[in-house]
Amino acid sequence: MSTTTNFGILVAHLALFITMLNFIHCLNLACNSGQTYSNSANQPIMACTACSSKTCYMHKMPWHEGLPVPDSTNRIKT
Repeated sequence: MSTTTNFGILVAHLALFITMLNFIHCLNLACNSGQTYSNSANQPIMACTACSSKTCYMHKMPWHEGLPVPDSTNRIKT
């Protein structure tokens, strides 16, 4: 294999790895879907593209409706 081919494979593996870091499984037990999500800092709510269930990206739990993120963080830690 040439150096160019090896580099191309390395870049493809790196891109796949970065994508997988942002992959979130839907937490709805009736749904087998998941998706990549990269708006975590600005939008902590991930809505599943298959079933529309909401997941808190920061806490990896169902969206905590009505609780601001800092309050939910405090309740999770205690």
